Amino acid sequence: MAGACSWPPVKKWKITGEKAVPYYNIRYNNGEKFYDGNPILSALADGRLLRIIQEEPESQRIFLRASLEKRPEDEIDELVIILELSQEAKPLLEELIRKWLVEKEEKEAMGRFIRERLRNVTAQPEA
Repeated sequence: MAGACSWPPVKKWKITGEKAVPYYNIRYNNGEKFYDGNPILSALADGRLLRIIQEEPESQRIFLRASLEKRPEDEIDELVIILELSQEAKPLLEELIRKWLVEKEEKEAMGRFIRERLRNVTAQPEA
């Protein structure tokens, strides 16, 4: 298993230099958190959406997947990152976030970056 990691709460992250707005609801109506890892973080910044989904740590290597999607109900482009939290995955995660939300990489260029940068990263087999 890759080295475990804990990161600061979302409220302390300033991804773009401004406070990102959480997008997805992560609580039941009674206020209790879902705790299912989907998402562990979501942010809407400048019309771009980020969703990070945490998987149970099981891999011996870095596990990180990323894809670009478009939410059909509101036409927002979304970067979805699925990972097992680890110190080894953290630099890749930060790089993806920076490219998408800070540098505002165009969708086609971001897709190429994901394919090239994550080529050798462990990925979960398709079901």
